[in-house]
Amino acid sequence: MLTEIDSSTDLATILNAPPATEQDAAETPADWPGIGLIGRDGVIHTYDLDKAITTATFAALADGTAAARLEAGRWVPDRDEWIDSDLDAAVVRDFRRVETSQGSFREETVHDTIEQANAAYLSEIAEMEKLRDLPEYQQ
Repeated sequence: MLTEIDSSTDLATILNAPPATEQDAAETPADWPGIGLIGRDGVIHTYDLDKAITTATFAALADGTAAARLEAGRWVPDRDEWIDSDLDAAVVRDFRRVETSQGSFREETVHDTIEQANAAYLSEIAEMEKLRDLPEYQQ
């Protein structure tokens, strides 16, 4: 059972769960002010939805860290991932959050817009791919 929403995958999992009541079944994320979960501490934590962009088929957390869209009857995460095991590197765009890691380095930024997040995601991948030119990665 999820106790927090850390990613778009978590949000999609929650949205794909069976409705608890008939009223829940009749509503969409556009009808909700947020999502409440009982945390590990036993307290209900509320995750506010971005009311400006949340619809019946798209749900986004107000803090920009997770979103999911309804496709063919299932909620799917709004997430892109690039992984290069040879470089021990990864770039993940999870809605407006972009996480970059390489070895022990890790950086995370939540961008103001999805367009900025997409641009940062592509830029970070390009930077990571430059590592291939370094002598330590030549084979």
